[in-house]
Amino acid sequence: MTVLLTLSTIAGILLGLRFKALVLCPVIIVAAIAMAGIGTVTGSSLGAIILHMCLVIVALQMGYVGGCILRHPLPLTERSHYQRSAPLGY
Repeated sequence: MTVLLTLSTIAGILLGLRFKALVLCPVIIVAAIAMAGIGTVTGSSLGAIILHMCLVIVALQMGYVGGCILRHPLPLTERSHYQRSAPLGY
């Protein structure tokens, strides 16, 4: 399960670096179907399957937010819009 959560987080980071938030909808649907299939094949209970689906979805979303933060980092220093290095016209 740890491997699936790690892969989901990495996939979310990669999606966050490249795409907008709408891409999460089909990815979450595919991940939920995959987790349902894996849980069914391994003979897990319905509660365990739902828990794993939720964990993978949360990992995808957290990775996506992390990827967005990496794509648009905050500036280290705050600079006022009114500061200029030289007056205009010179």
